[in-house]
Amino acid sequence: MATSLITALDRNELAFRRVYAGRGIVPDKELHQMEKNELFNLRNGINREMNEIVEGGDNPPKDEEESSAINHLLILFDALQEEINFRDSSGKWEPRPYGRKSDPIQPGRRPGHAAPMAMRGAAKPGTYNALFGAQGMGGGSDFQDLGEFARAVYSQDPKLFQNAPAGMSVGVGGDGGYYVPPGFLAGLLDASLQEEAIRPRATVIPMPSGSMTLPVFNTTDRSTGLAGLEPALVGEGVTGDNQKAKTSTITLTAHKLMVLVPTTAELIEDGGPTFTTLLQKYMVESLGQKLDSLFINSPAPATPLGIIGAPCTVSVAKETSQVAATVVPQNLAKMIARLAPGSFKRAVWLAHPSVLASLFVMATVVKNVAGSENVGGFGPNWFTVNADGTMALLGRPLIVSDRCAPLGTVGDIILADLSQYLIGIRGDARLAVDNSVGFKSDEIYFRLTLRVDGCPLLATAITPRKGADTLSPFVILATRS
Repeated sequence: MATSLITALDRNELAFRRVYAGRGIVPDKELHQMEKNELFNLRNGINREMNEIVEGGDNPPKDEEESSAINHLLILFDALQEEINFRDSSGKWEPRPYGRKSDPIQPGRRPGHAAPMAMRGAAKPGTYNALFGAQGMGGGSDFQDLGEFARAVYSQDPKLFQNAPAGMSVGVGGDGGYYVPPGFLAGLLDASLQEEAIRPRATVIPMPSGSMTLPVFNTTDRSTGLAGLEPALVGEGVTGDNQKAKTSTITLTAHKLMVLVPTTAELIEDGGPTFTTLLQKYMVESLGQKLDSLFINSPAPATPLGIIGAPCTVSVAKETSQVAATVVPQNLAKMIARLAPGSFKRAVWLAHPSVLASLFVMATVVKNVAGSENVGGFGPNWFTVNADGTMALLGRPLIVSDRCAPLGTVGDIILADLSQYLIGIRGDARLAVDNSVGFKSDEIYFRLTLRVDGCPLLATAITPRKGADTLSPFVILATRS
């Protein structure tokens, strides 16, 4: 996706500028020239407009100009999100004097069709495109978006029954449904990646079969070396002792995850870009919420194995006489102290929204010499909120997610090096459209199935070289009740 807006001076952009002029979302400079706060302010403005479109229900755009404006709004959002992703992955947020070389925004896209949600150009690591090579939102099909494909299924368009070897949809057996072209599926999965907390930062691998076993080095006991290897000093001409590395295995087993979305015939026939935006929005959000919830909360021996229930996760006890449902500076300091060496530069905090109340008023109490009376206090200034709305705690990013547990319970705040979490994804994901199930109610169903598994790379917490307290890439706070 090009960050240039100048290359897209077609009727989509002209309509976009007319419809949205004066509403705070028409940029006056190239995306790569924008400051960090400008990028996030622009994204917030687009999100507001998209939410208004979605909340408007199944009413189609008023005219072709509005339809073209919505189309370009989504194209701009794609370009904006990729620019943000590019700067985030590079760690450099300052404006650049020139844009990245990439494919231009396609001015020939037909008005009335939503923009692709899959990234164009080189796929980012961990995306469905990168793992399985499904490029583009249409996968080379004759359909421009999910809305057009759904209307084709509903009306039994002849295009459904021709050119099957060239990447067209195929029937889903005897249930009357049709597989959506793979590019649409890749677009949904990669758009969900932007909404998730765990998968974008985890180690994601493709699974060639329903089950796979990976050999790994066992590095949990570091008291006498790393994975059983301990360099030794030897004299000149002295033969060294043989050393055998300690290894173990990790087994991933793909488990089916399903999202089933019914839609009315009226919405499919009349919705236009509104329908596609609505469908993509809620399928993406529901998928992201479920994956995050599994990777965070699934207890042992369930699979995927979540961070909370993993044997390698370290739990920090509450402070003596700590008030229920609070987070105090001592909790955070002790969590940092239990984080594995080398993980700090990659670690992030995950917290439930209810935790923010404690973070905003976090303070350290000063007692008298006898320790019997509070005589003062101060705010440690560990928690910061940036102008763009991003947050940090003790210098590491803070991600707020309602998939975490509420304040005061285990999992309300987590310190994690998510690169140490392994996710396996099967390439046989399917997105199907079926109008036979809802025949009586004149509905059509979208069914997304994805097979995944996940677990930490470590089997147990780390025994350090020196010291009694175990360490881990995953640290949580015990219940405070």
